[in-house]
Parts: sequence; structure tokens; C-alpha cells
Amino acid sequence: MNVLLVVAALIWSAVEVDVETVSGSKVSGALVDASAERVVVRAADEEKAIAAADVMRVAFTKPREVANAKVAAWIELADGAKLTASVLTRTKDQFAWKSPLDADDAPAVVLDGRDVRTIRFQEAGDAVLERFAEIVGRKASGDQIVIRRGEQTIDSLSGIVRDITADAVQFEIDGDVKAVPMKRVFALVFYRPAGRELASAACVVLDAAGMTLPATVLHVTDGKLHVTTPAGLEIVRELDRIARIDYAAAKTLYVGDLKPESVEWSPLVGGEPSEELAQFFRPRADRALFGGPLLLPRDDAGRFSPAWPYAKGLAIHSRTKLVYRLPRSFRSFVAVAGIDSRVRPAGNVRLVIDGDGKELYAGTLSGKDAAVSLALDVQGVKRLTILVDFGDDLDVADHLNLGDARLVE
Repeated sequence: MNVLLVVAALIWSAVEVDVETVSGSKVSGALVDASAERVVVRAADEEKAIAAADVMRVAFTKPREVANAKVAAWIELADGAKLTASVLTRTKDQFAWKSPLDADDAPAVVLDGRDVRTIRFQEAGDAVLERFAEIVGRKASGDQIVIRRGEQTIDSLSGIVRDITADAVQFEIDGDVKAVPMKRVFALVFYRPAGRELASAACVVLDAAGMTLPATVLHVTDGKLHVTTPAGLEIVRELDRIARIDYAAAKTLYVGDLKPESVEWSPLVGGEPSEELAQFFRPRADRALFGGPLLLPRDDAGRFSPAWPYAKGLAIHSRTKLVYRLPRSFRSFVAVAGIDSRVRPAGNVRLVIDGDGKELYAGTLSGKDAAVSLALDVQGVKRLTILVDFGDDLDVADHLNLGDARLVE
């Protein structure tokens, strides 16, 4: 092989990563390859191959940021892929889509209409997004167009989505097609009958534009990561445009995605709480108790900055007891536990976790302390209980976050 080509190949692939293994160790080096079977890194002129089954995640140390990215829509596919679009149009049963990471002269990617689950065209706060999640989750006999009625209100109508342009959505209701101005359209939810089976993902790729790509097939060639999703979408990204490859996601259930069997919240004084008060202090999944991302100061190794955000996890106020019936067998419960950065140095809680009545962890967590990394053995456990009890400061600032709380097979 030409020496120049060898040197070029080494330069293209010299993107530094940290590989976190299931055992808790870390391997750092330049990424050589990542596939459904293994991850290969080069450190000190030596290559090391790690079986995918032993990898939790691959973190890219310096992903290239997206500057002034224009986002026209957020798309969710039937296989769980979440895309951001700078350009999106629809004709008949196909979508033409471009990512904010694509060059202006790059051709649009064609999406099969049957793979698109939802399209959201506007940003929104937590309350509106929760309402949108309810709309997406309910049963419907047709497509739904979600209209924004005000800053905090959205409503939906059932019918059939026809064409989508930059200016309007053609929406049919009872045989009458109307052009709904795009400025009024918050989102679209597409009717998808059950029955289509998709292959399981080997891992999940997160790119610099915030897209989530479950991958059945992936490989590295010439400094680029090639990804094929379960629905067959093929995406190519330069390695320095990748933020993380999460192998744990394929064998992980995030606790926030699991509906608890029971939730009990008790105020410090006053006896039985009102329904309104209990709703106000209820646990939140994937966001802080009073809005925004889950923030923790750092893990117990002191690696993270004072306001590291977690996209997944639980926010729980004292005194709350959550009981989960586990849907299948898991090996461990993993989380980073600590008081939310917004209220520190206040906050003091007693965290107790048990499996089938057996105590797995008990400890006091203070807003003056670093967060604690938990890795608890839950093999054979059928019912998991999480209790956040009052600590030494009554219930003042008792905002406990369980960052990345997950069950691992």
C-alpha cells in the first residue's frame, strides 16, 4: 500500500475516545473501528479490541460543535431514531430530509413514509412537551395534526396528512383537504398500524447535532462512521461529528421509561397531602423537579464540571417511595446519585434502595458532597423499591437526582 495512503488513514482515524467497559474500567485512545461485534482503539502504537458485549459506551473526547445550526423540525422514526432536520418536505409517501450537519449542496436523504412516527416543528417548554407525549401515546385511528393554541396550549385533530411544504401542511378531514399554515402547526403524529417487526439495535449513536440513531450495523471507514438503523436508514458521519456510541442502550432499560407500580409522597407535616400538592412534588423522569435538565456537580471521581447535565434519569423529592415491577431479568442497577446542582449546598436526604425487600443500598446524600456512583446487583430481583427519605435538614432543598438511572441486563 502507498505510504501516503497509510499515513492519511492514520490521520483520518485519529479521533480520541474513552471506552467505558461493563466492568467499570476505561480504555482511551484513537478510535480505529466500532461495529456491532467490537470496538477497536489504538494507544501507544498498539491496537486493543474490546468485545461489544463488554462495552458500555464510547465517548468522543472532542466532538466538533455545530455552529448556528438551523433546525426546521425534529423527527422520530418507528425504530426510535430521533433526527433533527434543517430541510424537510413530503411528497406522496416519501420525505426529503437534510440534517444541520449536511453541507448546503449535499443531496437530501429520502425517508420512507411508513418509518416516520412524529414530526415536531416548534420548540416548547416542559408542560407543552408533556402534553405532546400524551397525544403521541394515545390510540388513534388516523394521523393527527397538533395545533398550537397559545404559549402553553396545544390541541390535536384526526385526519390524513397529505403534502408538507415550508409554508403549509395539506391535511384532510372528512374528505376535505385544507392547507394549514405552518406557523400554526406544532407537530404531526402519523398513524402506524402494529405488526411491522424491526431488527434489534446493537447500540445507539448520538451525533453533534443531537440526533439519536439506533444502529443494527455500523463500521468506520476513512474517518467516517457508517450507521444503518433498524428501519434501514443509512447515515454517514465524520468521526469528529459523533458525541457518543452507547452500547449499553441495547441492553439497558432506563428507569425513567418504566412506569412505577406505585408512587407514594408524604409531606413533612400536615398528614395526607392534597392531590394538587402530591402532583406538584411528584417524581419527574428525564428532567429536574421544577424543569430543565438533571444537573449534578460531578461523579465521585471528580471528572465532570460543576453543572453536568444528564439527559436520562429521575428527579425525586423527599419523602417519596417508588416501587417498580421489573419486566425481565437484569444484572445491575446503575445511577449517579446526588443533590441537584441548582440547590446546592443545601439538601440532605436518606436514599434507600432494596430489591424484593432486601436492602441493596442505604446512604445519606448532602448538597455539600460529590455525587455517588451506584452499581447494585439486582440479579433475580422482581420488585425494585427506591425510597428518598428526609435527612438532617427536614425537607429543605431535598431535590435528589438519579442521573442515568438504568437497569442493565
